[in-house]
Formats: sequence, structure tokens, C-alpha cells
Amino acid sequence: MPSGAARKSGPPPDPPPPAAEVAYLFRHALLRDAAYQLQLPGDRARLHALAFALIEELAGGRAPANVERPNRPPNLIPHSTDPFAAELASHALASGTDDHPLKSVGLLYLRRGAQRADWQYRPAEAEPLWRALAEVLSGSERIDALRSAGAAAGKAGAIVRGIETLESAILLARESGDRRLEGMILGELGVIHSASGKSGLAETFFRRAIAVQRALKDANGEATSLSNLGSLLRRTGRTRDARSALTASRRIFLRLGSFERALVAQSHLASSHAIAGEFGRAERMYRQILRDAPASIEEGVKATWIGNLGTLYLETGRLEEATKALEEALVMQRRAGTRGMVGLALAALAELHRALGRVELVRAEFAEAIQLFREAGDRRSEGIALTNLGILHFTEGRFDLALPAFETALAIHWEVGNVRSAGRVISSLASLHSREGAGELALREFHEALAIHVRVEDRVWTATTLTERAAHYQGVGDLEAAGRDLSEAIVVLHALSDRAGEGRARCTLALIQARLRREAEARATWREGIKLLRTSTGQDELTRGRAGMIAACTEAGIAPLDAASGAFGKS
Repeated sequence: MPSGAARKSGPPPDPPPPAAEVAYLFRHALLRDAAYQLQLPGDRARLHALAFALIEELAGGRAPANVERPNRPPNLIPHSTDPFAAELASHALASGTDDHPLKSVGLLYLRRGAQRADWQYRPAEAEPLWRALAEVLSGSERIDALRSAGAAAGKAGAIVRGIETLESAILLARESGDRRLEGMILGELGVIHSASGKSGLAETFFRRAIAVQRALKDANGEATSLSNLGSLLRRTGRTRDARSALTASRRIFLRLGSFERALVAQSHLASSHAIAGEFGRAERMYRQILRDAPASIEEGVKATWIGNLGTLYLETGRLEEATKALEEALVMQRRAGTRGMVGLALAALAELHRALGRVELVRAEFAEAIQLFREAGDRRSEGIALTNLGILHFTEGRFDLALPAFETALAIHWEVGNVRSAGRVISSLASLHSREGAGELALREFHEALAIHVRVEDRVWTATTLTERAAHYQGVGDLEAAGRDLSEAIVVLHALSDRAGEGRARCTLALIQARLRREAEARATWREGIKLLRTSTGQDELTRGRAGMIAACTEAGIAPLDAASGAFGKS
């Protein structure tokens, strides 16, 4: 209310009447429905047939059937009627009895609409079309439509409805003796349980699917299930088993001529190398995948590959390239419209903005991503996003916010079987407890985290945890233990080709050696560290590092470590 305005007493005035156009539309809708209900069934059918004919003609005429291809998705032939497929199907199916000529045309448009929505990764649109198709089909075709509806529901985040639909479909497949469909549905159940974070259950379904498909010599089905199993094993830290399954899947797809699906298996292999810290190899694989990807590839799938490449740029410090790739991936995922995938793109962009120091953006992006994961029922991704949000709070010194984020994330990781991420949270908790002075608890957590990192071959976080534990030992005055941890971290960082990380670790180790009065070792270690940092960091970090080195040398009573080789930071 403006300053000085008087508030009137009494009831509020009546709202103004609706605009004439709104009132007309409302009354027209009522009149239309009333008029429709007054029509005899035969007249209604003729009206639907007329509406169908007019819409189809105006939209460009009859669409062709999509070409079904063995071992590959159907060849989708674009047509001008595609945006109206659902409406055309509705009118055609309401235009007469089961033997009416338009019934088969209605099925054509229903199937085209459902397949197009699947191809464009719009599962919320695909699901009702597959369900409508299942209602008018019978036998194996009905079961397959139910399978597709359940799969679409899961991808759209309706996990419970998707599982219920797939369980109904598998009962029908078993009753009919259709083992091929049974194997496919087992695989879809694996996918949906994997998406909801139930890794153990998902693995069971994938292995049961593979057993059925091998018995039937269903090579395409087996390759699909192997690819999905490999992706699951990769996410749960079983890298060797994952690569074996993915390599076998890719080999089968190539033999069958299913090039697009071979690319998907190859992308999972690339991710396994990225997770293992083999960034160069992973980047080469993703670049090759994007070069080889046909124009027909699903936009959401291509966006995921671009986003993964952007994350690799971020991991290797190429922030400008990371920004371009991650922003492009987010635009594409929003256009594709799948909540969980939009969430993943947002979470990746949040990590970039954290590296750039744009904290307000980071908070907003993580909040939106976490909400999208919850809506989609994606517990695994929710846990990872909460972990990263906790790390943000920790780096800001907001331990009161970091601790509950870490604890919630850890509970989710154990619930869904994400051992790799559980190890990362435990390491972060150890660092937090170390800062808070809970030394014994911190050391137990560092030990537990390192055991997990080694088991799941998480070399990046092995180095991170060793470095953090070294900082803890320094804080409590155990310089020998700190030096041992840093020496181990340097070996790992060198293997990862992380020049900046290795340079920092070497310089920190040099300061410890100086405090231990091992002057010759300290000078040699310092020279190696500075050599690496000069080519991987900025002058500000070099200047801060030299200030720390001067303080350490003064404390140890020795000359600055760069005294014999010129000023720090100079060539």
C-alpha cells in the first residue's frame, strides 16, 4: 500500500466481470460438451471421422509407418503430421467399431507418436501413448506396449508406476510363454531399479535378463543388458567388471550393425576411464564418439556426452571450454525435457561455477538440481548433489550446514549402493572433524575412506584423502606421517598427470622436509614442485606459496629454498 493511503473498511468489492472473450470461451466449452453428449453414438463416430479427415488433410496427408529394423530402434520417418499424432489417433480410434477402416490408422498414429516421443527422450509424453496403444492391442504386441509404457514411466520419474506396469507385463509374458519379451522386461526392471538407486536389485535383474537372452540367442537383447549392467557396475565402483561387460556389449552391437547403441556402450567405457582419473583417454573417446554420432542420435543422449566432455575440461582446468560445453549441454537437456537429465546438467554447471567462485549461482543450481532429482525419484543423483553441496558449505567454513548435507548424502549412498560416493563423503567428514578438533574420529574416517577409494579404484580421491590426512598430521605436529602421506599422494597425482596437484603436494612436502631440517631434500623437492606449478597455475598462487616457504625456512633456521636458483616464480 502506498505511504499515507487510507485503508477502507467493509467487505471487498465484487471482482470485475470476466472479459468477454474468456466468458465466451468458457460457455462455448460447456455448450460444446453438452452438444457432444446429445449426439447418438453413430453421429459421434462420424464427427470424429470428419475431424480426423480434416486435421490429417490440413497437416499434410497420411503419414507412413515407421520402418521396424532388426536389432535397432525403428527408423523414424519424419512427417508433417507428427505434432498432431496423438490427436489424430484419438479421433481415428473413436470413429467407429473395431473393424472400422480408421482403427488401423489410429494405431499407426499412436505408435508413431509414442516412438517419436521415445526417440526425442520425452518419456512423460510417450507413456500415455504407449498405454493407449496397449489398451487396443492384444497378445505380444500388447505386452510390448506395456513394457514401453513402464520404461517411459521410469524415465519420467514415476518409478512406482513404472515398476508396477513392468511387473504386470512380465506376468503376461510368462503366461503367454514369450521368453524374448520376458528377457526384455527383466532388463527394463533392471534399468528402473538402477535409476531409483537400488543397485543390488538392478544387478540381479540385469543378470537374469542376460541369462534368458543368451539361452534364446537374442544377441541384441544380450548386448543391451550387458551395456546397462556395465554402466551400473561402473557407477558402483567395479571398474574391471564394468569394462568387461561394456566391451562385450560394444562388440555385439557392432557385429549386429547397431552403430548408435555401440556408441552408447563406448560412452560408458569413456566414463569408466574418467572415473579412474584417466582423463586424457576419456577425452579422446568422447571426442571420437561425438565425431561419429549420427544426426539421428537422441538429443538428450548427445547432450549427456557433451556434458561429460565439459566435466573433463573442468577436471583438467580448462574452464573456458568447460563453460561452453556445460552450458550447451544444459540448453539441450532442457529442450529434451527429462527432469533427471536436466538435474545432472545443472549439477555439472554448479561444479563449474564453484570453481569460478560464483557461489550464489552454485547454491541456486544445486537447489534446483536436487529438487529435480527428488521429483524424478533419482536417489543416486540426489546423494551426489548433496555431497557436492556439502563440500561447498565446507569450503565456505559453514560446518553447521556441511555436516547435515554430508550425513544425508552418506545415508543415501549406502541406501543405493553407491560405494564410490560414500567413500568421498567419509573423506569429507574426516576433513571436517579434523578442523573441529575430533582427531581420533577424523583418523578413523580417513582410514575408512582410503580403503574404499583403493577398493573402487578411485585414484582422484585417493590423492585428495592422502593430502587431507597429511594436513591433519601437520596440524597435530606429526610431520613424519604427513610426509609419508604426501609422498604417496605425489605418486598417484603423477600417474593422473595432475601437474597442479602434484606441484602443490611437492611444495608442501618440501616445507615439511625443511621443518625436519632435511635441507637438501627440501630444495630438490621444492624445485620439482615449482617447475610443475609454473606451467599449471597463476602468479598469485606462486606468490602465496613463496610466503609460506619463507616462513617455514625461517622457522627451520635455513636459507630460502629458492635462494640458490633465483627468485621464486621467475623463469
